[in-house]
Amino acid sequence: MRLLYGGSTIFDYEVNKTLWADIILSVFTIAFVGAFVFIFTRFSIFLTIFGIISIATPLCLAYYLFRIVFKVKSLGILSGISVFIIIGIGVDDVFVFINTFRQAHSARSLEARMLHSISTAGKATFFTSFTTSVAFAANCLSQVRLVIKV
Repeated sequence: MRLLYGGSTIFDYEVNKTLWADIILSVFTIAFVGAFVFIFTRFSIFLTIFGIISIATPLCLAYYLFRIVFKVKSLGILSGISVFIIIGIGVDDVFVFINTFRQAHSARSLEARMLHSISTAGKATFFTSFTTSVAFAANCLSQVRLVIKV
């Protein structure tokens, strides 16, 4: 039994509980996305594995930058929610690459098809990801004020 008496302890407990619930939901989200990518890629295990790796890599990089480079000791609740944003952006990029590859069926060879897919989808995903990262960076400079209704 755990007795919480008030003050910041209850707030910290609720934030941690909510954050871990969100992390568990993100694991289920990645599993669902993996199943959907597996079906969308016409049951290609290779593309599914690399699609999930391309989604998980930014999560690991973001956590590394957050904890090691910027030396932030604890994760806030907004950081937990950002996991779903990163997953959404990664899934979108995977589908853009797959669709671009499928639409390049007029290419003469597999190499030409891959080159067309990487150059076309690469530009699109780079600019959308870049503008999203600039928007997040702009939010780092602004202060989010606590709003309390009385």
